[in-house]
Amino acid sequence: MLSQIGSVLNERSAVDILIFLLEEEKTPYIADLEPILPGDRARLRVLSRMEGAGLIVLKQDPIRPVRRTVCITEKGKRVAEFLKLAKAELESE
Repeated sequence: MLSQIGSVLNERSAVDILIFLLEEEKTPYIADLEPILPGDRARLRVLSRMEGAGLIVLKQDPIRPVRRTVCITEKGKRVAEFLKLAKAELESE
């Protein structure tokens, strides 16, 4: 499982998406992540891999079934906290 998470985190913008989800107060739609990772297909591919690793859950919006929200899991929160600290440490040097 660890290698699966590592593989997912190597995906473009996966770390930034996870940290964004940790810090975001409201539950975003997939489209709300466009500034972090442009391109619908690339964004959906990365999110699907993150969901497969248990870091996030994609849920259909009950009001707008076409739209899906992105929810960070408890596992995703733990990983994101660690990544946030590591990123801050790397940027401080």
